[in-house]
Amino acid sequence: MKHKNKLFYIIFCLAIFTVIGETKEMNGNNENQRNQIDEAIRMEHKEITNMNSIPSNYLLDCPQSGTIKTIVYDSKDYTNDNSTITKKANIYLPYNYDKSKKYSVLFLLHGIGGTEDEWGMCGNASRVKKMMDNLIYNKKIEPFIIVTPNGRSCKDCYNISFDNAPSFYNFGKEFRNDLLPYIQK
Repeated sequence: MKHKNKLFYIIFCLAIFTVIGETKEMNGNNENQRNQIDEAIRMEHKEITNMNSIPSNYLLDCPQSGTIKTIVYDSKDYTNDNSTITKKANIYLPYNYDKSKKYSVLFLLHGIGGTEDEWGMCGNASRVKKMMDNLIYNKKIEPFIIVTPNGRSCKDCYNISFDNAPSFYNFGKEFRNDLLPYIQK
């Protein structure tokens, strides 16, 4: 009986030491993982900080200049009564835009609502336009289209009051049902 108790005690102690050892090892790994994550965040922040300055030559007028247009498309007031409404979006078309050619499209959506002008893509003086023109001209990127819509899906889409917040949440319906098909045609 004493031998069984001793054996049980030894096995119990080994189990406890094993669990403690694994826990320390796991905590060490967690600490190591945390350090790696912290380092990755620091490096990413450093890269972002370095990217904040745009080379001045990319903000100059370009000899091969694209265009920014305002498009108008039919949609619905997905927030209130589903009535037909007319919406605007700004669109950047690269130099020598060809309707018969397929282009990639970047939709710049404001984080919470926002109008078609909030990305600064309005008119020929637009920094976005100048950067795109120069990036394409210098063959840093392939030509593509940029669309900046009004992110509120209702008749009163320029109303920025909190009462109009549901129109932002309904914009996904407008995007899928109306804007995307309009751009794809």
